[in-house]
Amino acid sequence: MEQKKNIRKHVYPDGSIYEGEWLNGKHHGKGKFTCPNGPPEIEFKNGYMYGAVYEGEWLDGKENGRGKHTAPDGSSYEGEWQNGYPCGKGKYTNHSGYTVEGYGKNGILYEGTITYPFSTTKNIVINSTK
Repeated sequence: MEQKKNIRKHVYPDGSIYEGEWLNGKHHGKGKFTCPNGPPEIEFKNGYMYGAVYEGEWLDGKENGRGKHTAPDGSSYEGEWQNGYPCGKGKYTNHSGYTVEGYGKNGILYEGTITYPFSTTKNIVINSTK
């Protein structure tokens, strides 16, 4: 039996925080997941970079739909997600200012445009097999 979707804040034992909608005990709907800052020698905790934030849509406990992931250095990916990975149209912005805008699948960009700060735009095709 499907439970009613509710909105709440949950703080995990490692200090990670999820604020948003839940359904059947999982992140589902709109929400924000924040991973705590951690020791510099360890970059990831449960698949997330320490200090990273994901804000957007969730489906059955995974990033799904539109959302934005921001890393501690300010780099970000904003766009479509599927099954916990960037998938579809999106834009990656590096902390130094260059951007990659295009299409990807399972977290891998296969076609897009790179724009460098103070430079020209380049069209790229990384792998034309979609």
